[in-house]
Parts: sequence; C-alpha cells; structure tokens
Amino acid sequence: MTSRYKQLNLIAVVTTAILLVACTEKAADSNPAKTVVPPVTTVSEDKIAQWQREAQAGDPDAQYNLAYQGS
Repeated sequence: MTSRYKQLNLIAVVTTAILLVACTEKAADSNPAKTVVPPVTTVSEDKIAQWQREAQAGDPDAQYNLAYQGS
C-alpha cells in the first residue's frame, strides 16, 4: 500500500469513528427516560355528590370529573 492510500484510509476511519460517536451521544440525549406522574388531589365527598347530581342532569364537565376521579 502506498503512503497516500494509508493516509486516506486513516482519515476515513477517524471520520467514521467521530461521526458514530457524535450520533450516539445525540441519540442518547434526545430520548431521556421521563416519567410523568399526575398530581394527586383529594376531593371531598360533598364535591363528588355535587358532580353526581350535575352529571345526572347532563353536565359534561361533571361527567368528566367523575370519570377522571374513578380512574
């Protein structure tokens, strides 16, 4: 092999290694493991009774609130 071929080969190997390392670091940074935990709230029995009355009367917000509390 000629000296010029060895230089080109070395440049190709080093460039490939740098690109692979850069891609790996970017991929690791772009996918952090995030766990989203919804806040815990306490709802009084009076509020639930009110939502039940409103839900039976057809209020969609009250129906949603009851369904959300049940999940």
